[in-house]
Amino acid sequence: MTKENDIHIIFFAFRYALGRRTAAPSIVIDKIKETWSEFSMRDKEMFLAETSNYLGSEPKNDFSSINQWNVFFSWGTERLRKDKIDDIIK
Repeated sequence: MTKENDIHIIFFAFRYALGRRTAAPSIVIDKIKETWSEFSMRDKEMFLAETSNYLGSEPKNDFSSINQWNVFFSWGTERLRKDKIDDIIK
């Protein structure tokens, strides 16, 4: 399997995991964090944009995985900011 295919599979899993009330969110979030450096800036921005959209549209009384996605969004936003600074410095 190529790196590009791996990235696509992670994106498919990410989209599946949004809103699930299973172990899927934590498994997928862990995988994204583990492989964060392999994604392009565009990919990272897409993860965060889709997470933000999900968090903005999810009913506030459904806490199934909202906390996990909030933590991921905060983590990803900070990592993306650092990545962009690193790119400028290089």
